[in-house]
Amino acid sequence: MMGGFVEVLNRSGSMHALAQKFLGAGDSRKRAGLGAFGMGWLVFFDGLANCMLVGKTMRAVTDRAGVSREKLAFIVDSTASPIASFALISTWIATEMGLIFAGFENAGVTVSDPSIAPYKLLIQSLPYRFYNYFALAIVFLTIWLGREYGPMLAFERRKASCSSDPSAKKGAHAKRKLAVGLIPLLILILGVFGGLYVEGGGLNEKFSLSGAIQVFGRARADIVFICATAFASVAAIMLTTVHGTRE
Repeated sequence: MMGGFVEVLNRSGSMHALAQKFLGAGDSRKRAGLGAFGMGWLVFFDGLANCMLVGKTMRAVTDRAGVSREKLAFIVDSTASPIASFALISTWIATEMGLIFAGFENAGVTVSDPSIAPYKLLIQSLPYRFYNYFALAIVFLTIWLGREYGPMLAFERRKASCSSDPSAKKGAHAKRKLAVGLIPLLILILGVFGGLYVEGGGLNEKFSLSGAIQVFGRARADIVFICATAFASVAAIMLTTVHGTRE
């Protein structure tokens, strides 16, 4: 459903407007790569949603800039999981807290305050997540320095030798409003956060960071993502229809 949602934005032309906003008048490969990398930091609440949303959204941008789909996949995937594991409120963190608590139970250790002890251990583990730090550093350096190795070098050379994708330039000179793309994306992100919090019973508890993480863990993320994407899709269709009528 999320893939279909982004395709609605793509066919409305708002993805091209976002591409122009990211790239300006030029087709900088570095700027397009950094745009995909930076957007991966913004969609931090779920690793899989990050990959689907950022990958589909930034595809028009990177196609226009001459970045291969393989390089885009590397940037998106190698950013999504580390960011989700660093975010203090995400479905990933909720899963980790559940694993920590299960480890206590399996070891026969009694936790006096289950809501705090796993959270403290999780925070204490952040400085030791070397894979995440190195993964993010490698993604940034390959974009900034423009250096490729092995199969990725072949993919980038093949992309550079091909003509630009005509679909990436289609409607580039048409007047498109960024709101057609940005408003549905904002509805999606706020809907996911609000849905996870409400569905997990957050309205019945006093708000705290550790409590919010537990609420996210109790929520049925699949239902929340489907509903939030459905609302965002309806908003995208309505905005596209209204904007098309005005044009």
